[in-house]
Amino acid sequence: MIINLESINPLPLTPAMGQPVPNVHHAVSVQLPTWDDIKEMFTGAVRVKSQQVTGYPRSFIHQDVKQLHKECIDKFANDSTTCFLFPSFEYAQKCYEFATSSAIHQEAALPEQMLSLRSIEIIFEEIEEGRPGSRITLHGVFCPEDQATALHTFWRLVGAGISSRLAEHVVRHKHTLIDVTGRSSRVPYDIVRGRWTERPHRQLCQRIANLLERAPSCITRAEPVARDDVYLYNTGMAAIYHAQQLLLQWQGTSSVVFGFPYELTLKLLETFGPAVKFFPFGSENDLDLLDEHLAGEAAAGRSVQAIWCECPSNPLLKTANLRRIRSIADRYRTAVIVDETIGGFGNVDLLGVADMLVTSLTKSFSGSADVMAGSIVLNPASDFYADWKQNLETNYRNCLFTADAAQLEENSRDLLMRTTQINETASYLVKSLLPLIDDDKSAVTQLFYPEIDPASMNYRAQMRQSKEDFKPGYGGLFTLQFETVELASVFFNALDVHKGPSLGAPVTLAQPYVQTVFHKQKEWAGECGLHESIVRVSVGMEDKRALLAAFRTALAIADSKKAMPANKVNGDISTDN
Repeated sequence: MIINLESINPLPLTPAMGQPVPNVHHAVSVQLPTWDDIKEMFTGAVRVKSQQVTGYPRSFIHQDVKQLHKECIDKFANDSTTCFLFPSFEYAQKCYEFATSSAIHQEAALPEQMLSLRSIEIIFEEIEEGRPGSRITLHGVFCPEDQATALHTFWRLVGAGISSRLAEHVVRHKHTLIDVTGRSSRVPYDIVRGRWTERPHRQLCQRIANLLERAPSCITRAEPVARDDVYLYNTGMAAIYHAQQLLLQWQGTSSVVFGFPYELTLKLLETFGPAVKFFPFGSENDLDLLDEHLAGEAAAGRSVQAIWCECPSNPLLKTANLRRIRSIADRYRTAVIVDETIGGFGNVDLLGVADMLVTSLTKSFSGSADVMAGSIVLNPASDFYADWKQNLETNYRNCLFTADAAQLEENSRDLLMRTTQINETASYLVKSLLPLIDDDKSAVTQLFYPEIDPASMNYRAQMRQSKEDFKPGYGGLFTLQFETVELASVFFNALDVHKGPSLGAPVTLAQPYVQTVFHKQKEWAGECGLHESIVRVSVGMEDKRALLAAFRTALAIADSKKAMPANKVNGDISTDN
């Protein structure tokens, strides 16, 4: 392949290690340019820790949130205390219960007397958003600083903590902080006075409903999705958490996870629920086993409340036979919950198979990697719709901060345009790289992408119809698997793109997935088909030819490393150490 370098727009410069990606205040990713940077971040190496100024907000608490926590500690506690703030009392109460639960933590559960719940009110003296005297009530869990692990785990797992924008907003008025613990009104922060009060929330829900009804895979819908069927949350994990809470209140029985999902989805269902049966490969054989499992549970008089799956899965981009899953679920009156974050509203239509959709709006829906949010969509054609709708209408609280909703609404206006480019770029890269890795000399052993998956017909069965203004595609995520971890690290270190967690950013992000997500469970991940040597790539908006050149260069370096004589390779390893 001959590439005219003069016509290529160069890739954007990457920042220094530990700096935000993108280079904005509320960025949700961080640059970690080498394999060792990733590994040492998790071991707490001073070299990395001292330079890391930000990270994915559920795992690495944003500087504005840290500052607000500090203000509350200084005013209401002492230096040996820490706190975690939430937008509703219910979240704070659940965090308290999580940290003190012996069922979850066994002997590591915190004594109740070690924790305290506080409600903090912030008063805005000037007129904001046309309303004088606005106020926010936040709710915090306070504990000794050296006992904060369980609270941080809840923050990361449930995704219910306050956002960096909310913290930034409050810190500007820190002088008005007052302790209102014990007041009878334990509502979420008061500037969101209901589901539809703020225009950005209305616009987002309507936009999602419109996208879901745009070019469906089937020509007609018996029951179209309405704006009121869309529920917003402050993160994607918060949406998954609330979906599980809804199911537990509805039936309270076991669940199934079919296919390898985002790691915290499985962890959350295992933590909050009676039992989970996991079918990691999502194959036709696993479908036979799923059928047997549901039949066995039914014969024993036990129901299975839901089958959870993704379209496609993260990070191996596989799509199960969702129509067969739907058929199996119908026989046992089991709900089907699908996370369509990777496929996206523009590419896939899952309302023919799913009773409920969950989505991380942080990713491609936003496309700017500068705001966190999630959503639940109820399928009005589902047999379970009436029960679920009644539950959510009674219990739902809008905790997506208005400024976050406004940013997300602005970001998502060009979703279809961005999706078109990213679909095209990802497919171009995959098809261009395939010939380079299809021989014994290549350091790469496998390439994962929905378009080239052996069971690609399962994904295509869920694709939307093509229209004049948009043609659905296969998404912006692909994964490379290398022969060894060493070769993967050589490739990763040589790849001249942004590198860090998350996906759906405006820039391409590479991530050694197992190293970052399963650094303590590598053997288990390998048993489930996720090799330690995989590198996941989230395609951005850069010039596709410049990206291909960067990938070709990095692959050539990895291939050269593989071709070295064994004694030379060993010598290099010894020198590196």
